[in-house]
Amino acid sequence: MSANNGHLIEMQGITKTFPGTVALDNVDFDLRPGEVHALIGENGAGKSTLIKIIAGIYQPDAGTMRVNGQAVTFRSPIDSIEQRIKVVYQELDLCPNLSVAENVFLGGYPRASFGRVDWKTLYSRTGELLQELGLDIDPHTTIDQLRVAEQQLVEIARALSRQAQILVMDEPTSALSPTEVEKLFALITTLKSRGVGVMYVSHKLDEIYQIADRVTVFRDGQRIVTKPVSETQPHQLVEWMVGREVRDLFPKTETQIGKTLLEVRDVSGGGVQNLNLTVRAGEVVAVFGLMGAGVHTIGRALFGDSERTGTVTLDGKIIKPNSPVNAIHGGLGLLTESRKEDGLVMLLSVKENLSLTALRRFARFSWISFRAEAKAATSYVEQLGIKTPTISRKVRLLSGGNQQKTLIGRWLLQNPKVLILSEPTRGIDVGSKAEIYRLINKMAHDGMGLLVLSTELPEVLGIADRILVVRKGEITGEFSRAEATQEMLMTAATTAEPLAAAARGIN
Repeated sequence: MSANNGHLIEMQGITKTFPGTVALDNVDFDLRPGEVHALIGENGAGKSTLIKIIAGIYQPDAGTMRVNGQAVTFRSPIDSIEQRIKVVYQELDLCPNLSVAENVFLGGYPRASFGRVDWKTLYSRTGELLQELGLDIDPHTTIDQLRVAEQQLVEIARALSRQAQILVMDEPTSALSPTEVEKLFALITTLKSRGVGVMYVSHKLDEIYQIADRVTVFRDGQRIVTKPVSETQPHQLVEWMVGREVRDLFPKTETQIGKTLLEVRDVSGGGVQNLNLTVRAGEVVAVFGLMGAGVHTIGRALFGDSERTGTVTLDGKIIKPNSPVNAIHGGLGLLTESRKEDGLVMLLSVKENLSLTALRRFARFSWISFRAEAKAATSYVEQLGIKTPTISRKVRLLSGGNQQKTLIGRWLLQNPKVLILSEPTRGIDVGSKAEIYRLINKMAHDGMGLLVLSTELPEVLGIADRILVVRKGEITGEFSRAEATQEMLMTAATTAEPLAAAARGIN
């Protein structure tokens, strides 16, 4: 392969295996200067493994890699960095207690005499870099004072401070608002104009059509297709990803709505103000709002995970504030938006994560019946279609979709009357989303009450019987499934209180 073939990076025949798994099977991938090349696929398709090979974290078992036409072998992340490659992961790699400037030049501070850090130069150079990128961020601000979107932009600035020519972005918009996404895309466009190549990994197909030039689809560790984005249709991308046609992403069917199970009256606290809502047996109620509107804090307030006033009644019994244990015993479950931080115990197995909140079921005279625990875990793995070679496998080794199904299985094992699901499909692929939606539909059919907290418009429109809209911690609209439209929900989510009142449709 010649050095002037126009590729920043070119990978051919890359294969990587782990015990019992072929993560990558003879795949090819390349990136050109000034382009955004999107990489998509279901969870477990091999995207993360390819990223880690590019980053020097994993070494391939077979295949070749060239950077600017020269053959390279990465033995460590340092080798990747030396080739001017920067990976921006979903979990940002910043030091929260240091300033923006200290993070941007971390490991390469400008020096004055006697090896001392030249702080004046450090802050002035950072300011110039941020201004160059059109970022209105004070270099003296500590990272923990910035929003997630701003932290992400600082990560990119750090990459450019090291003259990165290849930028790998892993699910960069998973926690961003629409306005913040626009800022990120504007910055990516600036990078393209400078000849930087961007490898963009995302589950959001609408973003692929907004920002990418080419798209590569992975499935089961293999490269299925690489095409210019302009030559594809969304339904084709989905079919290539899952290997089948996904006809009905939202398999919502009518259920028998029963008695009121959850009743929330005048609840305030944790960013929520005067919250009133009900959830009935067999009903899916969705709460929609933009990022930062207070959608996610609702679940924690109701579950007793934060200070609150007001009353929460579940099947006639009051759920005490500040007592998640009381909530669980009363029949309330909470699946948080952060499955890795607040949901799963990543060092434990699938079996142990499934049974975590239901160990009393397997206790006999203070002893755990491991046979009964394993039998129950195996049953739910089969029922939910959790893809794992064994229930003893560490949950951290599962794909995002299977991790999410493990969390749902945990609560099904607990058998709650009402389950709160916060961002139930965040960071998982289209095929897994359809499976999660089918599970939600089945739980409603079985008589459970579901409260879904989501910032995804298509999701709430597709799965809910009723939709509440929240803005600045307050409900600004309520709509039935039949009447709700994207325009109505966005109006209620973005318009000032006096204007939104007319659109509420609530008494």
